Amino acid sequence: MENTSRRMENTSRRMENTSRRMENSSRRMENTSRRMENTVEGWKNSSRRMEEHQMENTSRRMENSSRRMEEHQRMENTSRRMEEQQ
Repeated sequence: MENTSRRMENTSRRMENTSRRMENSSRRMENTSRRMENTVEGWKNSSRRMEEHQMENTSRRMENSSRRMEEHQRMENTSRRMEEQQ
């Protein structure tokens, strides 16, 4: 009788342990899934930031180029006026 009772307790404990392990495993899988989603989001954000920086840099280069062309044109005009005055 005592053996039967002990065996039932052991069986019950093993079932609880198995249940706990399954819950832990499920939680780990959820955490892994969440980390993967976060990683993908991080990649998307990083990619978007790189594109924004590239657009800003391109815009800045175009502005600089335009400014240099205007300055060059002004210098040519000034030079031409000086030649005409002589």
